[in-house]
Amino acid sequence: MNRRPIRPFRPARPSGGPPRSPGSPPSGAPGAERALDPSGLLVVDKPAGLTSHDVVDRVRAAFDWKKVGHAGTLDPLATGILVLLVGKATKSQATLLNKDKEYRGTLKLGAATTTHDAEGEVVRRVEGPLGITSARLEEAMGAFRGEIRQLPPMVSAVKHKGKPLYKYARKGVEVPREERAVTVHRLDLLELREAEGEADILCVVSKGTYVRTLVHDLGERLGCGAYLLRLRRTRLGPFGEEDARPLDGLLKLGREEAFYLLRPVPGEGEGEGVGEREGRGEERPPTPA
Repeated sequence: MNRRPIRPFRPARPSGGPPRSPGSPPSGAPGAERALDPSGLLVVDKPAGLTSHDVVDRVRAAFDWKKVGHAGTLDPLATGILVLLVGKATKSQATLLNKDKEYRGTLKLGAATTTHDAEGEVVRRVEGPLGITSARLEEAMGAFRGEIRQLPPMVSAVKHKGKPLYKYARKGVEVPREERAVTVHRLDLLELREAEGEADILCVVSKGTYVRTLVHDLGERLGCGAYLLRLRRTRLGPFGEEDARPLDGLLKLGREEAFYLLRPVPGEGEGEGVGEREGRGEERPPTPA
């Protein structure tokens, strides 16, 4: 009896496309649809010297993602937690914009600047010994715990007649602003270096709080002036430094590797885009594009 030769089994290739690359989800598997339309969060450790939109632009270009936004601006001077939102997650930015934020910062006593931080021009300086002790600093800080009123700085993205304040500031124009209610949940003195006139602080604040303005107002209360020298965001909502990836390391990943780092939005809800940005004004409008 004649026998037909036995052919080795080869799985059929799905019709309508090329074979999938190793490591990518098979057709119909969880994640296959997301791979076509990536959506979720990336928690980035922003380096100093970049705007938040610089980070957005670099991530968008590196992974060819069309929609990328962020949840809460960090000034170029600041480092730390910057949460990026990708794809459909950009619709839920308000969820994270409303979360409390934790910062560690260093303030310089004895001077005040136009921007309330080290990037501004010094407008007042106290010469000689300041006489600021830890006890005196702690006492002054007590006035800024809880719900307080804060006047937004001129170099900020808060709008006046539809235009960001920083655009007026660049022309040397100061416009009227209204104080806003913000909450300082925690304000701790970590270390005072009297010889250097510097102090390290930790604060946990609500949406809309300007830490550099908090430092400026503290300096005014002390009578010697103060400005923000360094700032690092260490937590935003549920995300801490342990969740963040350094930007340079993230940009070295392949598109597929970056895709599998995307997280779901916690307490997902609808938002209205980026909303009010909490940091210094930037040239471009809020993303997503």
